[in-house]
Amino acid sequence: MKRILFLFVFMFGFINIAIGQVSDKEFNLTQSNKILDKIFKELEDKNITRKQTANFIEEITNLKATLILKKSDYNIEFENLEKKILALGEKTDKTEPIEIAKQREEFATKIDKVKTQIAQIDLQLAKIDEINGLVLKIRNQQLLDNILVKQSSIFHPEEFWYSIVKFSEFIFELVKSPLNWHLHLDEKQKNIVSEKIYFMSISILLMVLIAIVVRFYIKKFFGYNDLIIKPNYSQKISTAIGMFVVYSLIPITIFLTFMFWFNNLPLLNDGAFGILVKNTVLYIFYYYLLKSFFKIIFSPYESKWRIIEIDNEKAKTIYSVVIFSSFLICVVSFFQNIANKINYDASIVYSIKIFANAVKAFCIILIARKTLYTNKTLSDDEIKNEEIITELSTSSKLSLFIIFSMIIAFMFSLFGYIRLSEFIINRFIYSIIVIGLFYIFDKLIRAIIHQIMLLKVWVKTFRINRRSLVKTEFWIGLLLSPIMWIVAILVLLAIWGVSVDLLIAKAKGIFIGFNIGGVHISISSILLGVLSFFVLLSLFKMLKNSFINGKLSHIEMNDGLRNSVVSSIGFLGFIVSGILAIAIMGGSLTNIAFIAGALSFGVGLGLQNMVSNLAAGLTILWARPIKIGDWVVINGLEGVVSQINMRSTEIKTWDKSTAIIPNSDILSKSLINYTYSGRIGRVVIKVGVDYNNDVKKVKEALLNIVNTDDKILQIPAPSVNINGVTDGNLIFQLICFTDNVFNRASISNDLRENIIDYFRKMNVTIYFI
Repeated sequence: MKRILFLFVFMFGFINIAIGQVSDKEFNLTQSNKILDKIFKELEDKNITRKQTANFIEEITNLKATLILKKSDYNIEFENLEKKILALGEKTDKTEPIEIAKQREEFATKIDKVKTQIAQIDLQLAKIDEINGLVLKIRNQQLLDNILVKQSSIFHPEEFWYSIVKFSEFIFELVKSPLNWHLHLDEKQKNIVSEKIYFMSISILLMVLIAIVVRFYIKKFFGYNDLIIKPNYSQKISTAIGMFVVYSLIPITIFLTFMFWFNNLPLLNDGAFGILVKNTVLYIFYYYLLKSFFKIIFSPYESKWRIIEIDNEKAKTIYSVVIFSSFLICVVSFFQNIANKINYDASIVYSIKIFANAVKAFCIILIARKTLYTNKTLSDDEIKNEEIITELSTSSKLSLFIIFSMIIAFMFSLFGYIRLSEFIINRFIYSIIVIGLFYIFDKLIRAIIHQIMLLKVWVKTFRINRRSLVKTEFWIGLLLSPIMWIVAILVLLAIWGVSVDLLIAKAKGIFIGFNIGGVHISISSILLGVLSFFVLLSLFKMLKNSFINGKLSHIEMNDGLRNSVVSSIGFLGFIVSGILAIAIMGGSLTNIAFIAGALSFGVGLGLQNMVSNLAAGLTILWARPIKIGDWVVINGLEGVVSQINMRSTEIKTWDKSTAIIPNSDILSKSLINYTYSGRIGRVVIKVGVDYNNDVKKVKEALLNIVNTDDKILQIPAPSVNINGVTDGNLIFQLICFTDNVFNRASISNDLRENIIDYFRKMNVTIYFI
């Protein structure tokens, strides 16, 4: 009871905050207008950066939210002033009292001021929309100017040959750089380098030995555990993290030790050779990290620990092509980085970019071909027989789409649009990585939620049954999916250059509220109202349960009065929850009265049946006397509920036909619901045997037959009793229960067959069964 009272107090406090008025904090419209004018002026600068526009978007989004809330306050004030003027009565030609005239003039002056403020806010909101459009235009233009820069085409032989020659010179300089560096060292410097190399080798050897020991213990305690037969996804992720450390620990140790030595050797830091050495070690390190990452993802040799659910052969194939592609991409990225760091001739960067785009496109095509294209090559006989040719699978079509897209993207490089080609290929790679990470994150979150729902604390402490926990997990998963998809789509759009912050700002504005005509609609208020409705309804339901089975059930009152109290609480809870929810949404009881009047008018025009069925449909959906999947008998029609609509309910009968029953008939007439409180059902079989048989032996025989059937529940226990005595025979009634009432027919048939066979062996005469 204390818990219920606490929840009521908390809920009403929450509602009070939700519907409370906005504080009367001074808001300066003149200052906000200056801010907007300043942003307009700064947007005229052609060198404005994306970061600056992002700051503007954040600033005007917050300003827009404040303006909308302030406008809502002014609208409320305007309505109140109009009500006050209306209360004074209409102004007549006759001279009205001085006090009333004075109040009327005062209210009219205030209304003019409020109208002015609302007009100023509308003007500033229009400016904010204009700024958003201008920012979007600037960003799109900047993106196009960046990626649509046309460079020399590869089809210009002179420029192409020049870039090839320069690239050869670039490679030759890299190969020669160690010798050039060594020749410029004097004897003292050579001795220092030799000494440093010696200490570096010893340091790396010692650190690798330590890493091997640490690696052994990490693998032992956090690696693959053969004792776990079927690991859940959270175990897969935790083990994958441990194995990633195991696989990458030695490369990380070598890299860190080398970089410490390299940064403390000034003789090697400068020049082409130093850049070559540093980047060589860096990209080897990148490659081994990628190799470790893909190894834990695909787990080609530990199928039960695989994070992505694919078969063994496919996992091995994907792992091989991904590792090969990672190697090629690391190589071309290495050369690109070297060329940029050395500031070599621009034609080198040009030719390397074309080569890099070709390699990346080839890798994507290879992965798409190996992972998605599943259709076999048709033989000549199959080609001749056109009837057996089937359409390509969806994955194969996707593979062909990716292949042709990458070919076209690379073709842009050949015609001089290298940046456009690079943009498409790189963004495609980033998109695949993001999709993969979201897939893993989504499955991980679901696994964590599942593990949380399995905790015993829900049953022991909160007395929540497993069925409710399963439903809760289902609804959480159902709500989680759209959230994950929305976030993933926003990230993908951001990768491809879409102004996601503008989209979020627009969504935030819709969430805060928008106007349709003269009506202000607030999505946040609607969601808050719906949440409040269900929370309040749950609280009233808890109060009802307390009267039925809880502490309030100990209050002395007769059953009729208790039933009336419980029913009244349920009805009152629905009404109160609905009214408060409408109030939180910003609705008015006047609107409710208008809707009720409209319905009454409709009834008066002959829509009684339609309104009755609609009301009955709402009652069925909320009170749930029946639900989809229930086995019911309505008006003599027996079957399973397949659909509940607002006007009628569909029942799938046993002869596979569909019965459509008006909702009002369901509530106004008798209804049998075999699965209302669960799937447990009773099986009753009557057996007539000869009067001369031993009663105890017949009972034992029937109980033995029932107890051998695994589909029969032992709690409640099966029972046998004498149902009647007729001329010459005894009528026994066998009663048992099943956990699935839909199996009742098959269980009855199996029991009858077993009874006949068993009684024949016992030479017991059966008159009927």
